[in-house]
Amino acid sequence: MEDRDFLSRMTPDTHQHLDRIKDLYSAPFARDLGVEIESISEDEISLYVDIVPKHINSRGFVHGAVIYGLTDHTLAFAANMEEEAVGQNCNITYHRPLKEGRLISKSRIINISKSLKIYEINTYCNGKLISSSVCTAFRLGGKG
Repeated sequence: MEDRDFLSRMTPDTHQHLDRIKDLYSAPFARDLGVEIESISEDEISLYVDIVPKHINSRGFVHGAVIYGLTDHTLAFAANMEEEAVGQNCNITYHRPLKEGRLISKSRIINISKSLKIYEINTYCNGKLISSSVCTAFRLGGKG
């Protein structure tokens, strides 16, 4: 993506984080999974994956690892937009299976402390809740 493509998906108050967003977007695993940016604001990160055949498990459903991978990368964007952080814990609940469509994960901050950032990250397809999670990131202290 070009800078203008990134900026068109980011609210003006996040434009100063463009370089960090580009780095997060470029992560090899995220590129292989097909993670794309829907929108980025100070309050919410929204990422998506369009389901393709390689995402399907042996039972014909989207593999849970695809859903978790999108959730984890949404955490990475949210926790690392302004500073360095690493994932520490994620408790995910899968609510329903799916076979196709667009998965959209949205983050919401629950709490920020001296050493931790805690987020609620929900994943949807066609407006239906697919998974819900609470994820914790450890703040490393380095500003971006």
